[in-house]
Amino acid sequence: MSETANYSSVFQHKRNLAVIFGFSALFYTFKMLMIKFGGYFARVDDWCFSNSYSLENWFVYQYFLLAGALYLALLVIYKVGKFFFTHGGGLFKLMLVIAIIGFMAAAAIPNFRKARMGMSAGGAKNIDAFRLNIKHNMLPDSSAITFEGLFYDYYFDTGLGENNPEWLFTPSYSVARAANPITGEIENFMSVGLNSNLDESKFARKRLNLVIVLDISGSMGSRFYNYYYDSSKEKEMEDEDALSDKMRVATRSIVKLLDHLKEDDRLGIVLFSHNAYLGKPLRELGHTDMAAIKNHILAIRPQGGTDMEAGLLMGEELFAAIDDFDSEKFENRIIFLTDAMPNHGMTGEAPLLNIARGMAEKRIFTTFLGIGIDFNTQLVEAITKVKGANYYAINSAWEFKKRMDTEFKYMVTPLVFDLELRLKSSGYKIDKVMGSPEANEATGELMKVRTLFPSPSEDGKAKGGIILLKMSELTADPEMVLEVQYEDRAGRKFAHEQKIAYAPPAADYYANNGIRKAVALSNYIRLFHKWINENNPPDEKEETQARYGWERPSMALKVSSTEAEEFLKMKTYLTGEITELEDASMNRELEVLERILQSAPK
Repeated sequence: MSETANYSSVFQHKRNLAVIFGFSALFYTFKMLMIKFGGYFARVDDWCFSNSYSLENWFVYQYFLLAGALYLALLVIYKVGKFFFTHGGGLFKLMLVIAIIGFMAAAAIPNFRKARMGMSAGGAKNIDAFRLNIKHNMLPDSSAITFEGLFYDYYFDTGLGENNPEWLFTPSYSVARAANPITGEIENFMSVGLNSNLDESKFARKRLNLVIVLDISGSMGSRFYNYYYDSSKEKEMEDEDALSDKMRVATRSIVKLLDHLKEDDRLGIVLFSHNAYLGKPLRELGHTDMAAIKNHILAIRPQGGTDMEAGLLMGEELFAAIDDFDSEKFENRIIFLTDAMPNHGMTGEAPLLNIARGMAEKRIFTTFLGIGIDFNTQLVEAITKVKGANYYAINSAWEFKKRMDTEFKYMVTPLVFDLELRLKSSGYKIDKVMGSPEANEATGELMKVRTLFPSPSEDGKAKGGIILLKMSELTADPEMVLEVQYEDRAGRKFAHEQKIAYAPPAADYYANNGIRKAVALSNYIRLFHKWINENNPPDEKEETQARYGWERPSMALKVSSTEAEEFLKMKTYLTGEITELEDASMNRELEVLERILQSAPK
């Protein structure tokens, strides 16, 4: 057989494979063009991720397609080459074909880089992680029960008299003096009511540029009510939700959240395990086949380690691919769903905090949604102290949907930044701030709150609309001046002051039911903080973190006889306060106390 015949035979045997790979490249090129431009003509399924490969394999797959395109190119070159040598004048055609093939090959590789209303403090927006742990006889971390998180579960009379219509934010002040139910010590309190001049019926959020960043690491495959790092002592839970893994709860929650987006909102999705993957480019919902996107989300399966840094950084990158995310026109937010147990990349608190701070400076704010009973509240509590940040622990997809039905527009709309309240008084100083994630930044004269969000109101009461100050008496002088300064979302600064006299008439006095409820709930939280820290001291917590990093093993509930006596006192006290306040919603705290008492020695 001649060399020419052998040469022809090689191409003949490879032609079918080359055509298959070549048309795969053509198909993928067409899909990328449709993702980029097709939305202008119809709704497009622009999903970019598959469970069948990791990011590294994805690039191998792209080069595989490129190889197919090159096979096809060789075939075409062979045919055109024959034409060139036999008919002449084919050089121009040959160059044109090579240029087209080169363009197709380049286009086949995706470019991942382009791809009268109340207020409440930022930070925690519930204490569901705490409640889940207690329900399943686990000792929660003290960071799982924050003052601001518990306050946001309730509505408060803020004691507002007259609202200044020119002020976006109007503080109101109420005083109380009462005995501590455990120690009997007389304590002084002042509440700061968080009020706005916004008409709730007319309130509407701006257009939203939303990037959802979803943790798809291996720990997300554990059962929702099991600790992932307790594989050797896993036990069945009575609740039927125990049959769901964290990934299923997370994806169902995302799908329910998407129902609150509008046609002119933009949505992007990033997935991360030990690397970050593009799930969906940031583009308008009106150009997106949302039914297909929801199906893709529900099909996601867990894999690999946990690199939260990679997820945050790719989430930020998606905003660079759009021309307009002016904070005057848009809300820009990353919603980050995770169990917060990073073990790849930068796992420390400081690097993640710095990324969130850098995004906040660009007016790209973050919301963390904590998934599972072992959700690491300690890490997320630290990260969400940045401007514009908040977080929720998800108890179940159904409860999350119910909350988002009423609160989504508030969750994504920060209104007040860098609030400072300065106390000028010779008679009193601030001892403790309860209800702000920045409480540890307070001094005797200064209270700081990095962000205030709008909150729903009910019968004149604001949800989470209070911050409680524990005061120390220095002299008998009751006069004080309270100076407030803050800035709005446009960077405009405001300042005003108010004079009040701190003179509660008796040892058991509350100016209104709002401060009374706040004092009762603060007593409840302070007892739990004391109990948790005694059973999981800071030095033991540091030792555990040194061993496991952010990967939290469980600890069983432990209640001594002395602690049981204190919890019983708290139950009696809280029962009386619920009666006085006529607030049956607080009975859920009695259920928690009863669960604790059931774990006490008989």
